[in-house]
Amino acid sequence: MSAIWGAISLEGKEISKETAVRMQQAYEIYKIDRIEDIQRENVVMGCGIQYFTKESRQEKLPIGRQDYFYTADVVLDNRSELLEDLELDEERVIPDGEILWRMYRKYGEECLKRLLGSYVFVVYNKKENTISVVSDATGTRCLYYRYEKGVFYFSTIIEALWRPGEKKKINERWVMDFLALDNLVGITECTETMYQGIFKVEPAHLIRIGKNGIEKECYWNPKPKQLKLKSDAEYKQKIIDIFGEAVRCLLRADKTGVMLSGGLDSSSITCFAAQELKKKGEILHAFTSVPDKKYQSDMSEFYVTDESEKAKKTAEFLGNVENHLIELKGKDPWTAHYKIKKALEIPYKSPQNMQWLIQGLQEAKKLGIRIVLEGGYGNVTISYGSPVTYLQTLLFQKRFLSYIREMNCFARKHHWGRREKIKIMFGMAKRYYFSKDTGEEISVLGRAYIKKEKVQKFMLEERLSKIYQKRAENRMDVEKNREIMLDWIQCSHKGEIKTKESLMTGVLFRDPCMDKRVIEFCLSLPMEQYCYRGVTRRLVREYFAGIVPDHVIKDERYGCQSADMLWKVKQNWSVVYQEMNDIFEKNRDSEFVDTKAAERDLKKIGEHNMEQDNFDFIRLFYTAMMLESIKEKDL
Repeated sequence: MSAIWGAISLEGKEISKETAVRMQQAYEIYKIDRIEDIQRENVVMGCGIQYFTKESRQEKLPIGRQDYFYTADVVLDNRSELLEDLELDEERVIPDGEILWRMYRKYGEECLKRLLGSYVFVVYNKKENTISVVSDATGTRCLYYRYEKGVFYFSTIIEALWRPGEKKKINERWVMDFLALDNLVGITECTETMYQGIFKVEPAHLIRIGKNGIEKECYWNPKPKQLKLKSDAEYKQKIIDIFGEAVRCLLRADKTGVMLSGGLDSSSITCFAAQELKKKGEILHAFTSVPDKKYQSDMSEFYVTDESEKAKKTAEFLGNVENHLIELKGKDPWTAHYKIKKALEIPYKSPQNMQWLIQGLQEAKKLGIRIVLEGGYGNVTISYGSPVTYLQTLLFQKRFLSYIREMNCFARKHHWGRREKIKIMFGMAKRYYFSKDTGEEISVLGRAYIKKEKVQKFMLEERLSKIYQKRAENRMDVEKNREIMLDWIQCSHKGEIKTKESLMTGVLFRDPCMDKRVIEFCLSLPMEQYCYRGVTRRLVREYFAGIVPDHVIKDERYGCQSADMLWKVKQNWSVVYQEMNDIFEKNRDSEFVDTKAAERDLKKIGEHNMEQDNFDFIRLFYTAMMLESIKEKDL
């Protein structure tokens, strides 16, 4: 796994040494173990190799052989299968980049059907004068590119794509969408970036660049038939086998870590990984976010703000897990954002989680851990299962007896009285049979700090209304709702952030919940496997019972990492307020942001003694970051 960059002239013009040096120098702030490059007339390719696996130390990239040039950012998950296919000895230390290259030379683009893992790669066929660029199925690794005057430039980071003295022209539509999405979602599509002329490779896409310009092809968009097994026991064994293999494939480093909360997804990953490592006499290092010891939560009992006790119980249950608590004592997210934003290159919307995740990776690196597992995609795969969507689907399918039975199960479980149950049932029926809307009040722009002129120019209300309306409608039907398992937008944005985090810390994040095999299996399951007889998120709660301890499975509360975010900001409020307010004041003439409204709300947060919803501060946080990034003088 590595960072890659390069420039290729399809007109045969020589790429200057200055270009090669400049692109490489852009990576100086990142944790790269070794840099290799090649320069051959019209081709420059570079690779910043990070030693995530033992094989990566032997990696020799880029490759320039005969009429082909190739570089890759890759960690493969099915090495044994691929080595067998290539008739290579599994005992030999063959780097993943070499395996992928051999697969490409043997099968061409057909090799994409056989690859499992996290990768993006570039191949230049000099004889045919064509370039191929490929991203893995779920876009876990990021690659940017620009194509102008017959030269194709590519890079894992944006900074390497700028020419000396070039002004960075902002993509206004991207900026306005980022600000107008008044939630933690950051983008509305996969290919564009914050800057004009710079694009991203989409998940599961192959890009060809040649005499016909740029052509794109989606090579993986599964629509599996519904899986019909004979018994519930067979479904259980199937998910255990598939998910277990997805986790096992990621345990390739000398030491492995995991981000462990008290929730279903990270606990499932921890349990499967620990069991596999125990067979080899190895331990698993678990990193858990905990609030400051002085913090006193005022949240309802429905939320768990300190999950250290649950993590400790999980470690004791497994026996070979070592806990590491990430407290971030004396640190606040605003002060930390300067360094993080520089590495990420774009504003981000989750300061409460970003800070402790980065800290966790840095602590892992100190312990010699180069791969850390996480389960951020689990909510839409292994722990998918909304009771509302399930019940609404039964209504839509006119399975009334099943609907009444299931409603009674949920009523007993949640202690609904007869009146409350009837009210809920009538409300659901009304939405489906007597109303054209979804029963939801959809806030399009919320309290986003954006100028009205831009709202009109980019038709924000119309475009976002369609997006929100489709999402709300999809929540009414399981089959439509399961589209979120293949949400390229979510995958693309996550891949962009996770790639930069690995460059920043020298530690690789991997999520088995995003494994192709796991997604395909989850897409094939009948809806009752997710939600049935009052049990939600069944794949974990019932099928992983015994593997995952009861104190996790039976606890239906929600974990809340970094619940002390506002409390920490309060401890340094005078500095945070001054710095954020200065940004708004200096950008009073912003054509994008209503800075007066932002200043007013920032002041209110202080006056109310930080007794606000966390997102009130987060909204101000990412708006200020955006103003920092825009640098309107360059427009």
